[in-house]
Amino acid sequence: MRLTDREREVVRLLCEGHLFKTVARELGVSESTVERHLENARDRNNAKTTTQVCVMAVKEGLIQ
Repeated sequence: MRLTDREREVVRLLCEGHLFKTVARELGVSESTVERHLENARDRNNAKTTTQVCVMAVKEGLIQ
């Protein structure tokens, strides 16, 4: 799975069930920045949904 360090962090938190608002607050960025990182992660990995990104992340051991 191809992700930048920040995308990896955003994906991990979102896939663990955190809301965009919570992720944004924890990382000190805006919700739109979180959305952009997720969109980039989907695009880079040819995923159409957040669920697909999460499945890829689990398979790669990014999240458990």
